[in-house]
Amino acid sequence: MDTIDNPLLITASHSHEYWLESVKHGGCFILAETVLNEWIPSISDELTQGRGEACRLYWGEAGRIHGSISPYLLPVTTDNWSQIEEEVCYQDGWGVAIILDKQQNALTPAQQFNALLSHLRQWTVVDTNDGQQVLRLSDWQVLSTLLQASDAQALFALFGQIDGFMYIRPEQAKKETDDKRTLAPWQSLQALNKQPVEVDAKWPKTLSQPQQLALAQMTRKEQYQEYQAHLHQHHGETKEWNDKQMWAFIEEQMTLSTGFGFNNPQDKVRFLSLSVVFGQDFVEQPWAKSVLTQNKQKGAVGKMDKLHEAAMTQLS
Repeated sequence: MDTIDNPLLITASHSHEYWLESVKHGGCFILAETVLNEWIPSISDELTQGRGEACRLYWGEAGRIHGSISPYLLPVTTDNWSQIEEEVCYQDGWGVAIILDKQQNALTPAQQFNALLSHLRQWTVVDTNDGQQVLRLSDWQVLSTLLQASDAQALFALFGQIDGFMYIRPEQAKKETDDKRTLAPWQSLQALNKQPVEVDAKWPKTLSQPQQLALAQMTRKEQYQEYQAHLHQHHGETKEWNDKQMWAFIEEQMTLSTGFGFNNPQDKVRFLSLSVVFGQDFVEQPWAKSVLTQNKQKGAVGKMDKLHEAAMTQLS
């Protein structure tokens, strides 16, 4: 994982047999991501004999409005694992696996499920400096980034009754044949010397500044990687740039584009392309200045559309 090192976390790689043995002992769940797998609600219904909605993380008004993109909590057993493995865990962005701590063994499977669902729901919506935001713990990158940026109290609060989070990368699993699939490694995250913490009744939870900063940096890195992929695809010369040169270019041009009011990703991508074709200082050229210095746009054509039209005129 490309995140900050947190001495409070234990990171490890486990065999498939380790996971299967955990499933055999009980207390295992999959927090399944629906954004990239639209079949999760129907899979949940099938696994629970039509009670799939009870597995949905979003509830109440949020569940009514955003139910189609809500993660689902699926109990894993030796009987249903093969189906979940095939239909959920080998899809891109499938979610995360959860193993409860041994103290939860005293509870019935239904009690384990209800307690875990309640715990995860506490972290569905969080307070940040930018207001309330949805926190998708079903995204392994989000989860691992958040845990890596947490102090002891925040870390133990996030783990709650959970012993460990696990994840298997689908691209690794897909490389294996059916006979060798058990060799695909699982990553795991556990809290070192986890201690029980007093349950904070406050809702929504508030993310700390380090947690917010880490998530913001993760989001920015993902965006920059998408911009880099676009430049490589449409501007072959950028493939010769090293990482330092590429990221410095994107950082500078993103700051510049925001200053001119280009805030949506589509406009930013077009701004980057213009910067490659006409040079990083193209905004100082007369044809660009004549568009960028206009405070108000008339008609339905936006500033970026006009800038692009002016650029095409220069190339004709």
